[in-house]
Amino acid sequence: MSEKRENQDRTARRALKNISVKVRLTALFLFSCTTAATVFIFTVGGSELADILHKKDVIYYNWKTIPLFLWLPAFFYVDILIVAMMFFPVTRNLLEYLLTGMKAVAVYGWLMLFLSIPLSLIILLYPLGNYESCGQKGPFSGSYYVKEIKMCEQFEYHPEKDKFNDK
Repeated sequence: MSEKRENQDRTARRALKNISVKVRLTALFLFSCTTAATVFIFTVGGSELADILHKKDVIYYNWKTIPLFLWLPAFFYVDILIVAMMFFPVTRNLLEYLLTGMKAVAVYGWLMLFLSIPLSLIILLYPLGNYESCGQKGPFSGSYYVKEIKMCEQFEYHPEKDKFNDK
């Protein structure tokens, strides 16, 4: 009877070890995805905001940049959460700390949601108020803003100039 029990224990330990490897691989995949998203948002959002602050001649502005850029600390915390789950055993104490942090991140996220949308509109009116819009292709796409309306010609699409026109 004890041999049967030992075999069950050994099987359970192997299953737990396999689950642990699967969880760690999943966490590694999620970590790489969230880190890539964080770097992408920081790069794109930072360059758009830098163009606005430096008052360049041509600025590409997308209203979604501000909410995403302001949520970067929350994305960073999710990265920390995933790393903690990869390298530390999940215990009750660790979960309590992480859940406390998640509450703070949730409050921060909602606050940034409600602050970032008016901030996006303020950026459209105040810093970009002296610029001319080259037209927006859709409600969720950004648009180019230029100091002189003549500069918009470089952003217009002319199908007759397209080399791959279907005939």
